[in-house]
Amino acid sequence: MKKAIVWVMLMTALLLSGCGRQDTPPAAPTTPPEGAAMIPEVVEAPAVAEPSIDIDLTKMGKTSAYAYLVNILGAPDDYVGRRIRLKGIADESYLDETDTTYHYIVVTDASSCCAQGVEYVLSSQDASHPAPGAWFEISGIFERYEEDGTPYFHVVADEIDPA
Repeated sequence: MKKAIVWVMLMTALLLSGCGRQDTPPAAPTTPPEGAAMIPEVVEAPAVAEPSIDIDLTKMGKTSAYAYLVNILGAPDDYVGRRIRLKGIADESYLDETDTTYHYIVVTDASSCCAQGVEYVLSSQDASHPAPGAWFEISGIFERYEEDGTPYFHVVADEIDPA
C-alpha cells in the first residue's frame, strides 16, 4: 500500500511540474517611440510559377505526367487553348493518304511500360524537329484542328528544347 501511495505522489509531482506556466515575451510595439526613426519592413515577394504555363507536366514525376496526359487526351476539349509543357521522346509517322509526316512527343510512365503520345507542330519555320528517339521538351498551346472532316488535337509548340 505504501508503494502505491509513493507512486501516486511521484506521478502527481511529475504531472504538476510539467504544467508550469510559461511566460511569453511582450509583443513588440507597433509604433516606434517618439523621436525614433521608422525602419521600413522588408517583404520578399512570393515565388511565382511561370505565369504563361497552364499545365506543366515537366514538374511532375513520370507516372503522374503520363496519367495527366492520358486525362488530357481523354477529354481534350476541356484543355483546348491552354498552354502546356511536356517532356518526352520524339516520334514521327508518315501517312500516305495525307502525304504528311506527323510528329509526336511520347510521355512514358516511370517503368516505361506505358506510353502516351500527343501530336505537335512547330509554330516557327526556323525550328527543327528532334530525331526520333531523342528526349526533348516543348511548350505550346493545345489546339483542336480538323483534317478531312475529322477532329484531331495537337500542341502548337512555340518552344522546343533538347532535354
